[in-house]
Amino acid sequence: MTNEAGESEYILGTDDGELARLDFQHRVWSASATSLWERAGVKLGAKVLDVGSGPGYCTLDLARLVGEHGRVHAVEVSERFISFLRARKTQQALTQVTTQQADAQTMILPENSFDIAYCRWVLCFLNDPAAAIARVAAALRSGGRFAIHDYYLYTGVKLAPPCASFTRAVAAVNQSWKASGGDPDIGQRLPQMLIRAGLQIREVTPLVRIGRPGSMIFDWPPEFFRLYLPRLVANGFLAQTDVDEYWRDLQAYREDSAAFLATPPMIEIIAEKP
Repeated sequence: MTNEAGESEYILGTDDGELARLDFQHRVWSASATSLWERAGVKLGAKVLDVGSGPGYCTLDLARLVGEHGRVHAVEVSERFISFLRARKTQQALTQVTTQQADAQTMILPENSFDIAYCRWVLCFLNDPAAAIARVAAALRSGGRFAIHDYYLYTGVKLAPPCASFTRAVAAVNQSWKASGGDPDIGQRLPQMLIRAGLQIREVTPLVRIGRPGSMIFDWPPEFFRLYLPRLVANGFLAQTDVDEYWRDLQAYREDSAAFLATPPMIEIIAEKP
Protein backbone atom coordinates (compact mmCIF):
# COMPACT_ATOMS: atom_id res chain seq x y z
CA MET A 1 0.00 0.00 0.00
CA THR A 2 1.27 3.50 -0.83
CA ASN A 3 0.37 6.97 0.39
CA GLU A 4 -0.34 10.03 -1.78
CA ALA A 5 3.39 10.67 -2.16
CA GLY A 6 3.89 7.18 -3.57
CA GLU A 7 5.73 5.94 -0.47
CA SER A 8 5.09 2.59 1.15
CA GLU A 9 2.61 2.91 3.99
CA TYR A 10 1.31 0.68 6.74
CA ILE A 11 -2.20 -0.42 5.75
CA LEU A 12 -3.64 1.01 8.97
CA GLY A 13 -2.05 4.42 8.40
CA THR A 14 0.83 6.35 10.00
CA ASP A 15 -0.87 9.54 11.20
CA ASP A 16 -0.95 10.90 14.76
CA GLY A 17 -4.09 8.94 15.56
CA GLU A 18 -2.41 5.69 14.59
CA LEU A 19 0.70 6.56 16.61
CA ALA A 20 -1.52 7.01 19.68
CA ARG A 21 -3.44 3.81 18.96
CA LEU A 22 -0.26 1.79 18.57
CA ASP A 23 1.00 3.21 21.87
CA PHE A 24 -2.19 2.04 23.59
CA GLN A 25 -2.03 -1.33 21.85
CA HIS A 26 1.56 -1.82 22.97
CA ARG A 27 0.58 -1.15 26.57
CA VAL A 28 -2.26 -3.67 26.30
CA TRP A 29 0.09 -6.38 25.00
CA SER A 30 3.44 -5.44 26.57
CA ALA A 31 3.29 -8.16 29.24
CA SER A 32 2.73 -10.85 26.59
CA ALA A 33 5.59 -9.48 24.51
CA THR A 34 7.95 -9.36 27.48
CA SER A 35 7.11 -12.95 28.40
CA LEU A 36 7.87 -14.15 24.88
CA TRP A 37 11.11 -12.18 24.74
CA GLU A 38 12.26 -13.78 28.00
CA ARG A 39 11.45 -17.29 26.73
CA ALA A 40 13.26 -16.54 23.47
CA GLY A 41 16.39 -15.49 25.34
CA VAL A 42 16.43 -11.69 25.31
CA LYS A 43 18.94 -10.60 27.96
CA LEU A 44 21.63 -8.06 28.74
CA GLY A 45 24.09 -7.75 25.87
CA ALA A 46 21.88 -9.49 23.31
CA LYS A 47 21.72 -8.37 19.69
CA VAL A 48 18.05 -8.14 18.69
CA LEU A 49 16.37 -7.55 15.34
CA ASP A 50 12.93 -5.88 15.53
CA VAL A 51 11.20 -6.66 12.22
CA GLY A 52 8.49 -4.23 11.16
CA SER A 53 9.07 -2.13 14.26
CA GLY A 54 6.46 0.51 13.50
CA PRO A 55 7.09 3.60 15.64
CA GLY A 56 9.32 1.53 17.91
CA TYR A 57 7.40 0.95 21.12
CA CYS A 58 8.77 -2.61 21.30
CA THR A 59 12.17 -1.44 20.10
CA LEU A 60 12.58 0.94 23.02
CA ASP A 61 11.48 -1.67 25.56
CA LEU A 62 13.90 -4.18 24.06
CA ALA A 63 16.71 -1.62 24.20
CA ARG A 64 16.26 -1.22 27.93
CA LEU A 65 16.31 -5.00 28.36
CA VAL A 66 19.52 -5.59 26.40
CA GLY A 67 21.25 -2.61 28.05
CA GLU A 68 23.98 -0.35 26.82
CA HIS A 69 26.18 -3.26 25.72
CA GLY A 70 23.42 -4.86 23.64
CA ARG A 71 21.92 -3.75 20.36
CA VAL A 72 18.42 -3.48 18.92
CA HIS A 73 18.16 -2.96 15.18
CA ALA A 74 14.71 -1.80 14.03
CA VAL A 75 13.59 -2.33 10.44
CA GLU A 76 10.47 -0.44 9.33
CA VAL A 77 9.10 0.53 5.92
CA SER A 78 7.36 3.74 7.01
CA GLU A 79 9.55 6.85 6.92
CA ARG A 80 7.26 8.57 9.42
CA PHE A 81 7.47 5.71 11.91
CA ILE A 82 11.25 5.50 11.55
CA SER A 83 11.58 9.25 12.12
CA PHE A 84 9.40 8.97 15.23
CA LEU A 85 11.58 6.15 16.58
CA ARG A 86 14.83 7.99 15.85
CA ALA A 87 13.57 11.03 17.77
CA ARG A 88 12.45 8.92 20.73
CA LYS A 89 15.69 6.94 20.96
CA THR A 90 17.73 10.17 20.86
CA GLN A 91 15.50 11.76 23.49
CA GLN A 92 15.96 8.72 25.74
CA ALA A 93 19.70 8.41 25.00
CA LEU A 94 19.32 4.80 23.85
CA THR A 95 22.43 4.61 21.71
CA GLN A 96 22.08 0.83 21.44
CA VAL A 97 19.18 1.34 19.00
CA THR A 98 19.89 1.44 15.26
CA THR A 99 17.29 1.89 12.54
CA GLN A 100 16.79 0.94 8.92
CA GLN A 101 14.00 2.07 6.63
CA ALA A 102 13.23 -0.98 4.51
CA ASP A 103 10.52 -3.43 3.56
CA ALA A 104 10.85 -6.63 5.60
CA GLN A 105 10.46 -8.64 2.39
CA THR A 106 13.51 -7.04 0.74
CA MET A 107 15.59 -5.78 3.69
CA ILE A 108 19.34 -6.28 3.49
CA LEU A 109 20.92 -7.43 6.76
CA PRO A 110 24.33 -8.79 7.76
CA GLU A 111 24.27 -12.58 7.92
CA ASN A 112 24.75 -14.56 11.15
CA SER A 113 24.58 -11.38 13.24
CA PHE A 114 21.58 -11.44 15.59
CA ASP A 115 20.81 -13.46 18.71
CA ILE A 116 17.07 -12.81 18.60
CA ALA A 117 14.59 -11.56 16.01
CA TYR A 118 11.06 -10.45 16.88
CA CYS A 119 7.96 -9.41 14.98
CA ARG A 120 4.39 -8.79 16.08
CA TRP A 121 1.45 -8.49 13.66
CA VAL A 122 3.78 -7.92 10.72
CA LEU A 123 3.78 -11.12 8.68
CA CYS A 124 -0.03 -11.07 8.41
CA PHE A 125 0.19 -7.86 6.33
CA LEU A 126 2.90 -8.96 3.90
CA ASN A 127 2.37 -10.14 0.34
CA ASP A 128 5.37 -12.48 0.65
CA PRO A 129 5.92 -13.39 4.32
CA ALA A 130 8.19 -16.29 3.34
CA ALA A 131 10.66 -13.79 1.85
CA ALA A 132 10.80 -11.86 5.12
CA ILE A 133 11.26 -15.06 7.11
CA ALA A 134 14.13 -16.18 4.84
CA ARG A 135 15.92 -12.86 5.39
CA VAL A 136 15.48 -13.09 9.14
CA ALA A 137 16.77 -16.67 9.14
CA ALA A 138 19.90 -15.62 7.26
CA ALA A 139 20.51 -12.75 9.70
CA LEU A 140 20.34 -14.98 12.80
CA ARG A 141 23.49 -16.55 14.15
CA SER A 142 23.61 -20.29 14.83
CA GLY A 143 21.48 -20.82 17.94
CA GLY A 144 19.66 -17.53 17.34
CA ARG A 145 15.89 -17.47 17.76
CA PHE A 146 12.98 -15.90 15.92
CA ALA A 147 10.05 -14.98 18.19
CA ILE A 148 6.70 -14.18 16.56
CA HIS A 149 3.29 -12.94 17.64
CA ASP A 150 0.61 -13.12 14.95
CA TYR A 151 -3.00 -14.09 14.27
CA TYR A 152 -4.05 -17.58 13.30
CA LEU A 153 -7.85 -17.06 13.16
CA TYR A 154 -8.64 -13.36 13.07
CA THR A 155 -12.40 -13.78 12.75
CA GLY A 156 -12.34 -15.87 15.93
CA VAL A 157 -12.51 -12.63 17.93
CA LYS A 158 -15.83 -12.50 19.80
CA LEU A 159 -17.89 -9.86 21.54
CA ALA A 160 -20.32 -11.65 23.83
CA PRO A 161 -23.25 -11.98 24.07
CA PRO A 162 -23.20 -12.37 20.25
CA CYS A 163 -23.21 -8.99 18.50
CA ALA A 164 -24.13 -8.88 14.78
CA SER A 165 -22.70 -5.39 14.15
CA PHE A 166 -19.35 -6.39 15.68
CA THR A 167 -19.25 -9.56 13.59
CA ARG A 168 -19.90 -7.56 10.40
CA ALA A 169 -17.13 -5.10 11.27
CA VAL A 170 -14.63 -7.91 11.89
CA ALA A 171 -15.59 -9.61 8.61
CA ALA A 172 -15.01 -6.34 6.76
CA VAL A 173 -11.57 -5.92 8.35
CA ASN A 174 -10.72 -9.48 7.39
CA GLN A 175 -11.84 -8.90 3.81
CA SER A 176 -9.89 -5.65 3.48
CA TRP A 177 -6.63 -7.22 4.72
CA LYS A 178 -6.98 -10.08 2.25
CA ALA A 179 -7.72 -7.62 -0.56
CA SER A 180 -4.43 -5.83 0.19
CA GLY A 181 -2.50 -9.10 -0.06
CA GLY A 182 -2.33 -9.94 3.63
CA ASP A 183 -3.36 -13.09 5.49
CA PRO A 184 -5.23 -12.58 8.79
CA ASP A 185 -4.80 -16.31 9.53
CA ILE A 186 -1.07 -16.42 8.77
CA GLY A 187 -0.27 -18.23 12.02
CA GLN A 188 -1.64 -21.47 10.60
CA ARG A 189 1.12 -21.44 7.96
CA LEU A 190 4.01 -19.98 9.93
CA PRO A 191 5.55 -23.16 11.41
CA GLN A 192 5.83 -24.66 7.93
CA MET A 193 7.32 -21.45 6.53
CA LEU A 194 9.88 -21.30 9.33
CA ILE A 195 10.93 -24.90 8.77
CA ARG A 196 11.31 -24.29 5.05
CA ALA A 197 13.61 -21.36 5.90
CA GLY A 198 15.86 -23.77 7.79
CA LEU A 199 14.68 -23.01 11.31
CA GLN A 200 13.59 -25.48 13.97
CA ILE A 201 10.35 -24.95 15.90
CA ARG A 202 10.95 -24.72 19.64
CA GLU A 203 7.60 -23.44 20.84
CA VAL A 204 4.06 -22.96 19.50
CA THR A 205 1.68 -21.47 22.03
CA PRO A 206 -1.86 -20.09 21.68
CA LEU A 207 -2.67 -16.64 23.02
CA VAL A 208 -6.21 -15.45 23.69
CA ARG A 209 -7.24 -12.97 26.35
CA ILE A 210 -10.64 -12.09 27.82
CA GLY A 211 -11.64 -8.58 28.84
CA ARG A 212 -14.81 -7.31 30.47
CA PRO A 213 -16.22 -3.78 30.07
CA GLY A 214 -13.87 -1.17 31.49
CA SER A 215 -10.72 -3.22 30.85
CA MET A 216 -7.92 -2.40 28.41
CA ILE A 217 -8.66 -5.60 26.50
CA PHE A 218 -12.32 -4.65 26.05
CA ASP A 219 -11.30 -1.20 24.83
CA TRP A 220 -8.68 -2.53 22.37
CA PRO A 221 -11.03 -3.17 19.38
CA PRO A 222 -12.92 0.16 19.67
CA GLU A 223 -9.63 2.06 19.59
CA PHE A 224 -8.80 0.27 16.36
CA PHE A 225 -12.29 0.60 14.88
CA ARG A 226 -12.40 4.32 15.64
CA LEU A 227 -9.68 4.86 13.03
CA TYR A 228 -10.20 1.94 10.65
CA LEU A 229 -13.97 1.70 10.18
CA PRO A 230 -14.09 5.02 8.26
CA ARG A 231 -11.48 3.56 5.87
CA LEU A 232 -13.66 0.48 5.39
CA VAL A 233 -16.65 2.65 4.54
CA ALA A 234 -14.59 4.78 2.14
CA ASN A 235 -13.32 1.64 0.37
CA GLY A 236 -16.69 -0.06 0.15
CA PHE A 237 -16.13 -2.87 2.64
CA LEU A 238 -18.75 -1.64 5.11
CA ALA A 239 -21.80 0.62 5.08
CA GLN A 240 -22.03 3.69 7.29
CA THR A 241 -25.24 2.29 8.76
CA ASP A 242 -23.24 -0.76 9.93
CA VAL A 243 -20.71 1.52 11.62
CA ASP A 244 -23.40 3.57 13.33
CA GLU A 245 -25.05 0.39 14.58
CA TYR A 246 -21.75 -0.89 15.99
CA TRP A 247 -21.16 2.26 18.04
CA ARG A 248 -24.71 2.13 19.40
CA ASP A 249 -24.29 -1.53 20.32
CA LEU A 250 -20.92 -0.90 21.91
CA GLN A 251 -22.36 1.65 24.31
CA ALA A 252 -24.93 -0.90 25.47
CA TYR A 253 -22.25 -3.57 25.88
CA ARG A 254 -20.11 -1.23 27.96
CA GLU A 255 -22.97 -1.05 30.45
CA ASP A 256 -23.66 -4.81 30.45
CA SER A 257 -21.98 -6.72 33.28
CA ALA A 258 -22.46 -9.97 31.33
CA ALA A 259 -20.47 -8.75 28.33
CA PHE A 260 -16.91 -9.73 27.48
CA LEU A 261 -14.44 -9.53 24.60
CA ALA A 262 -12.34 -12.54 23.55
CA THR A 263 -9.35 -11.39 21.50
CA PRO A 264 -8.54 -12.76 18.04
CA PRO A 265 -6.80 -16.13 18.50
CA MET A 266 -3.06 -15.58 18.20
CA ILE A 267 -0.02 -17.77 18.08
CA GLU A 268 3.33 -17.34 19.80
CA ILE A 269 6.19 -19.07 18.02
CA ILE A 270 9.85 -19.46 18.88
CA ALA A 271 12.00 -20.93 16.11
CA GLU A 272 15.75 -21.55 16.33
CA LYS A 273 18.52 -21.54 13.74
CA PRO A 274 20.62 -24.74 13.98
